[in-house]
Amino acid sequence: MATTTTADAIVPRPPRTAFESARSALGALVRRDLLVLRRHFGEFVLRTIMQPFLLVFIFLYVFPTIGQGVGGGGGRAGESAFATVLVPGVVAISIMFQGI
Repeated sequence: MATTTTADAIVPRPPRTAFESARSALGALVRRDLLVLRRHFGEFVLRTIMQPFLLVFIFLYVFPTIGQGVGGGGGRAGESAFATVLVPGVVAISIMFQGI
């Protein structure tokens, strides 16, 4: 139990609850992350923008060029079906990796 001193007596201070400790720790982590983000903002934006573009480039240009494209055997219909699966997949992968 921590104590604080006054001019006349020592007054005991009640201990922090687990909730207060957790909230304080979360606040410190968020402040630290925001400070790091502010210092490296350009790198963060570049990584955030480049990853989806690289995924789309690989799946829509490189793989079909080397004959590994998914849905390429079905002609235009297969390519269209693959594109409808690719966009939500790229968005999901980008969100997941940004969270990591």
